[in-house]
Amino acid sequence: MTTIHVRGACPHDCPDTCAWTAQVDDGVVTGVHADRDHPITAGHLCVKMQRYEERTYHPDRLLAPLIRSGPKGAGAFREVSWTEALSAVRAGLEGAIERHGASSVLPFSYMGTMGELQGSSIDRRLFNALGAARMDGTICLSAGAWAWGLTYPNGWPATDIETVAEAELVVAWGANMVSTHLHFWPYFLQARKRGGTIVCIDPVRTKTARAADLHLAPRPGSDGALALGLLHVIFAEGLEDAEFLAERTIGADELRARAMEWPVARAARATGLSADGRGP
Repeated sequence: MTTIHVRGACPHDCPDTCAWTAQVDDGVVTGVHADRDHPITAGHLCVKMQRYEERTYHPDRLLAPLIRSGPKGAGAFREVSWTEALSAVRAGLEGAIERHGASSVLPFSYMGTMGELQGSSIDRRLFNALGAARMDGTICLSAGAWAWGLTYPNGWPATDIETVAEAELVVAWGANMVSTHLHFWPYFLQARKRGGTIVCIDPVRTKTARAADLHLAPRPGSDGALALGLLHVIFAEGLEDAEFLAERTIGADELRARAMEWPVARAARATGLSADGRGP
C-alpha cells in the first residue's frame, strides 16, 4: 500500500479556514487530520469535518444529476446525463425569459465550497449576461457586511483574533462561542487567565453563557435597547475616546444624543434586565 499525506484547507464557509492534512492510501482518502502547527487550527477540527472522508465516499452521495420523474413531493427521480440536465436548465431559463423577460430569473446561491469559480465568479457572469434580476446572494451576511464596511472601510481585514487574548473585557454577543467558534474560544480563555472578564449576551443559557463570568439574557429582539443603554453609560460617564470620535467617525454627536434618551432604567425595562444587568 502506498500512503501519502496531502496538505490542504477546509472548504467550508467558515472564517477559520482550518489547515489539515489528508491521508491518502492507494489513491483513497482514509483520514483528515488537523494541523497542530497552524496557530488557529491548533490540532482541532469541528465535528462536521473530523470525518470528512466518510461524507466524500458515502454511498448515498449524489454523483450524477437527477430529474424528478413523478409528482412533486413523491421523491421519485431518475438519473440523467449532464447533457440532459443542462439542457433542461437551459430550456427552463429560455422559457422564463421568453414569457416574462430576463428579470423573471432570480438567481439565489451562496458560496458552495468557497472555490473561486463556485463562490464569486462564473455564476455571476452567467446571470449578468442573461440580464437576470439582482439580489444579495445570502440571507445572513448582508446586514453584518454593511456594518463591517462602516467599521473597517478599507476592506475585510480587521483585528487579528490572537489580540483578543490581551483584552481586559471580551464579549460574546449573540454568539455561542463554545459550540460554534471552536478556534476563537481559546483566546477568550487566555484573556481570562490574564485577568480579563468574559461576558455573554444571549437570551438562551448556552454553553458559552454557562462558561462566561457574566451572562446577560435580554428579551429576544431587545439587543438595540441594551446597546443604547450601554452607550448611555459610556457617554454620560465620559468613557468615550473623544479624540478618536472627532477624528475618525461621522455622526458621533447624533449617536450621543440618541444614547442620552436611553438611561439605564429605560434600557432595563426594555430588555427585562435589572439595572445592574444581572437578571430580571
